[in-house]
Amino acid sequence: MLNPFGVNAQDAARIGDRVITVREVDESAPRRLVKVRMEEHAVRQQALYEMLAGLLLQEEARKRGLPSSEALIDSEMQTAGITPLTSQTVSAMVAALGSRLPQSAIPSQEEFMADVDAQARDRVRRALVARLMTERGVEVLLKRPILSVVDEWNPSLGSVDAPVTIVEFSDFQCPYCAKAANDIKKLYSEFPDQVRVVYRHYPLSNHLEAPFAAAVSQCANQQGKFWELHDALFADQKALSREVILTHARNVGVSAGQLAACLAGDASTQWKRDKAVGDDLGVQGTPYLLINGTGVAGAVGYEKLKAVVEDAIRQAASGTSGAKRTVGRAGNAQ
Repeated sequence: MLNPFGVNAQDAARIGDRVITVREVDESAPRRLVKVRMEEHAVRQQALYEMLAGLLLQEEARKRGLPSSEALIDSEMQTAGITPLTSQTVSAMVAALGSRLPQSAIPSQEEFMADVDAQARDRVRRALVARLMTERGVEVLLKRPILSVVDEWNPSLGSVDAPVTIVEFSDFQCPYCAKAANDIKKLYSEFPDQVRVVYRHYPLSNHLEAPFAAAVSQCANQQGKFWELHDALFADQKALSREVILTHARNVGVSAGQLAACLAGDASTQWKRDKAVGDDLGVQGTPYLLINGTGVAGAVGYEKLKAVVEDAIRQAASGTSGAKRTVGRAGNAQ
């Protein structure tokens, strides 16, 4: 289709013969665009869910000879034995709230009953939609945006040409991160030619030694010792202190002189940039992984991680990209 304005849709501006493309603009402000693109995807994802739900519920209502989707939900609630609360029960529940909330925050009985009913209907609706999606074999093809979240200072294992990249946001004091690190190590050993692992720091505020551990490990990376220190720190979390961190650094061969110079410079604060990227992505806890764009929150276990990696390998082989799901919760903030 011809552009009526005579301008390439991917061109953003022109100064004489110099053309600035949309891609160049995007690359000039990657961090600010990450959150926008994630939010855009979330809106599309929710809109798609509502479209699918509406179509499936309408179809099921017609199939059962019911006049509407709402009548279908009513039927499902009756089948599940969910009945409206009695006025006596509502009165007792509202009275109980009065002992915990200020008077201005206590709902009326009518508001309370309407809220409880809405929540019950929503649970029944979601369960029915999930069942219908499975029965109808619905395939969600909406792709999660592939975001560039790897910087040159990030420690990595594997080839940059590997079809699958695992970006790991982690915290050296987080016990769930230690479990995830072992699973990722196992994955890398099983798929050495197909997986690249990239480590990004995301020290949680309640882990007081985690920022220092991140700084020391980043300095160790300059000496080619990151992964040795990474393994040592995760193996000795319970007694983690500054002295222990520095001892492990010495034990894996990190030069004390070079480390001191690094800690006094900018390199030791690279973890702050990692954390800013994680914040832009909506990371709320650790570990949090991005496997070719698929978000995996929390220590979900080796088998679930392997399934996501194998799916990403298949997508890469077939020429498709992007993610279809998010596995786990919003992260284990431990």
